[in-house]
Amino acid sequence: MKKISVFFIAFLLAGCIGFGTSQPSKFYILEALNGQAPLSQKKISIGVEPIKIPGYLDKPQIVLSENNSPEMNLSETQRWAEALSSMMQRTLAKDMGNYLPNAFIKSKTYGSENFTYTIFAEVASMDGILGDKAELSVWWSILNSDGKTIVREQSKLKRPLDKTYADYVDTQSKLLNDLAEKISKKLAEL
Repeated sequence: MKKISVFFIAFLLAGCIGFGTSQPSKFYILEALNGQAPLSQKKISIGVEPIKIPGYLDKPQIVLSENNSPEMNLSETQRWAEALSSMMQRTLAKDMGNYLPNAFIKSKTYGSENFTYTIFAEVASMDGILGDKAELSVWWSILNSDGKTIVREQSKLKRPLDKTYADYVDTQSKLLNDLAEKISKKLAEL
């Protein structure tokens, strides 16, 4: 009986000290970057469709690569603050607005909305290895007001990455801004 009592007291003390407790979750958002040089002063309207993302990314947890292998690390404590596709759609629209300041650019939410141009984007991959690199590969299209595809490209973007999840989110925000610049340059040429 004494052994059970000693074990029970040790168990209670371990709980009080903090053994067995999980780390609190941290939540992150992608952010549009400010201070970009305008690429055009055109007054056009642009709708950004919801961004399609692969199933392995369509989770609240942040997913990273494991040392250039097919193994993925899904963090239970490092999480997106909202759905990644919605966050990417909104951030891309805001970033494009910095490059095209006279354009009306917004996330497209209704099928009946009419725009001069519509942007479709599909993420092929969004990966990172802490302390190494972050990558974003996206197929994107520009459609005119008649729904005809006038530009279709793939952008494979890469940047060095520091060692924390906060660095990963910041770097992915920069990569999304790089994508916004590429799309905005094409729109400025049309």
